[in-house]
Amino acid sequence: MTRTILALTAGLACAALIVVRFEADVLAGGIVGYLFGAAIGISALVLQRRTLATHPERMMNAVALGFLMKLGGIAIGAVALRYTPALYELADWRGFIGGYAGAVLIALFVGAFDSERTLKRETVA
Repeated sequence: MTRTILALTAGLACAALIVVRFEADVLAGGIVGYLFGAAIGISALVLQRRTLATHPERMMNAVALGFLMKLGGIAIGAVALRYTPALYELADWRGFIGGYAGAVLIALFVGAFDSERTLKRETVA
């Protein structure tokens, strides 16, 4: 899990460097999307790890639920930013989608490799 957190922190710095060239609302949308995506991605990863430790036979259910969490997060976030007037003025929904996608992908890939490393360590011991 440590590598996942470090990768997400480095990804936040990269996301900030990328969106700093855009207008303020796109910048806010990208950062909000990244932070929201990181939170959802880590939550899905924790759910998968806990399921793997307690009920390995239900792992596919946990993976499917993690996918639905990520899909629901991007849909709710984008719709809220697009159609809520107060949020629409603060952050751009397109920037949100870009930041969210980046964070979820980092959490997915780095988290999968981190989980694989943990499983190898547990099977050897």
